[in-house]
Amino acid sequence: RGGLAVTNSTFSDNTASAFGGAIYGHATVTNSTFINNTATDGGAIYGFGTVTNSLFSNNTATNGGAIAGSGIVANDTFSGNSAVGSGAAISISWTSSIINAVFYGHSTPAISAGSAYNLYNNLIDTSTGIAGSIPIIVGNVAPGAISPFVDAANGNFRLAPGSLAINSGLD
Repeated sequence: RGGLAVTNSTFSDNTASAFGGAIYGHATVTNSTFINNTATDGGAIYGFGTVTNSLFSNNTATNGGAIAGSGIVANDTFSGNSAVGSGAAISISWTSSIINAVFYGHSTPAISAGSAYNLYNNLIDTSTGIAGSIPIIVGNVAPGAISPFVDAANGNFRLAPGSLAINSGLD
């Protein structure tokens, strides 16, 4: 809890009765993996801050299957996260930016927001993948019906050859 700096870490199969199955509070997270974490809000992270180059898969919450809160998400992958309420991948509470992220395989809209946010150059279907406040939307690409991953079922979340996300992000 608090102002953490997390790098090259894996959080798997953690459970919280309320907030943040893996991390509760603002954190700077880089090159980390969050799999099968559960909480009421923020299955993996509640609060957040800055999250880059990380993977979120099969995390579950009432709100924010992977992340609930506000901050910057850049160059991250979200697959198979779920929420009973809002935001299968991310539930945004305050102004945030989501940049160069990949969203695929969520049962409810991947992103739900109660406030303004920016959605830049992501692999997400903006007609079905977002709910709530209307974001500033620039350069996003819909993933299509075929998984953009090499083999997500076996944990290989590298982009498959021909994925629309390849060479489509911001530097």
